Amino acid sequence: MVARRFITRWLSITALFAMLVAAAVPALADISVISFDASCESVTFVATNDESFGNDFSNLTILVNKTPVFTSAEFQFSPFEVDFTFPLNLGEGEFAVDVVWEIGERMQVSSAFLTCEAVVDPEEPETPVVVSGRVCFAPGEVASAVFFYSSRLDIYSIRGQEGLFSLRLTSDELAAFPASAAGDVLIAEFNDVLPTQVSRRTDGNLRIVVGPEPLEGKTYECVIAPGSCALSRSWLPGQEPSSALDPAVCETRD
Repeated sequence: MVARRFITRWLSITALFAMLVAAAVPALADISVISFDASCESVTFVATNDESFGNDFSNLTILVNKTPVFTSAEFQFSPFEVDFTFPLNLGEGEFAVDVVWEIGERMQVSSAFLTCEAVVDPEEPETPVVVSGRVCFAPGEVASAVFFYSSRLDIYSIRGQEGLFSLRLTSDELAAFPASAAGDVLIAEFNDVLPTQVSRRTDGNLRIVVGPEPLEGKTYECVIAPGSCALSRSWLPGQEPSSALDPAVCETRD
């Protein structure tokens, strides 16, 4: 009887010890990047995870100059594999592109540094024609980044090196605010880092005004002509422009 009780107790202690060891050692999985390709037009990320160890979610984030331009929806990607291409259509400048695939508490980071040239209309070399992507405010210009796509408008506020997702308006939501001959129509406003307003101009184009920023009191403006291009400018207090930005100078592409 004593021996049997000892054996039972020893087995219980052994099982408890095994459970503690299993809890103390983090689950490891073999995350293999099959393909990572970043260009000024798009980024492709293909990877596999041999084992999930019970993790039933994975998150994919794409950052450009530390500003998120894509964040996956819940359960959009399997924790076992991801095969994704995202359009960037970057403008002129230098860009750090990072793709982060998180599976539970583990992550895979793939990075690239790009030098891009502006996409220009061959008939009007001075006028950049923006198809989609980051259309206004270059990195370091102002604490804001405006991204425009056929399906939505995204605006990020920049605090230090961190991009804050401030606003997303889908094409249907934007269509709910048509142009009015009475004047500009306010669509949305927020003040995450700098005061920002989004409105519909009387000509139907979108107008984003950011600022004034606290250092010089400078105000920044972005006007988007959907399907054509975007123009931007800034001014100091007392130097407000007397005329409106006119995207008619942009040639609409088929």
